[in-house]
Amino acid sequence: MVVLKTRQLLYGLATFIPGVTKLAGKGAGSSDSARYCYSVWLRHLAMAGKNRFNTEPKAVAELGPGSSLGIAVAALLTGAEKCYAFDVVPHACTRKNLDVFEDLVALFRRREPIPDQAELPLVKPLLASYESPPM
Repeated sequence: MVVLKTRQLLYGLATFIPGVTKLAGKGAGSSDSARYCYSVWLRHLAMAGKNRFNTEPKAVAELGPGSSLGIAVAALLTGAEKCYAFDVVPHACTRKNLDVFEDLVALFRRREPIPDQAELPLVKPLLASYESPPM
């Protein structure tokens, strides 16, 4: 069972109100950074594995992807066959998505370690190991 903190839940709900993310000065995260997307997706896989969930999903859904589909792209690069991205307000930027895609391909090709708290201090959960998982 996943427990969301109240602040995260309220922010998530608020993103359904057009303009709220612009007032906050950013989207729902740093999804225009391939390293951020890589870190978030691999943390999802690490936590799924730790909790004996499927680490090879065939389909992935992302709620509120913001300006970049980077986390969805990371899912596709690790074997997902389909990815659905749902957002109330269209934020996606083709050029940004192409840049993130190219950077993600390079990160996966090099099997980079997962960016840790020193680089991305606000990204959770903390992991026991930041080594790139076998793929």
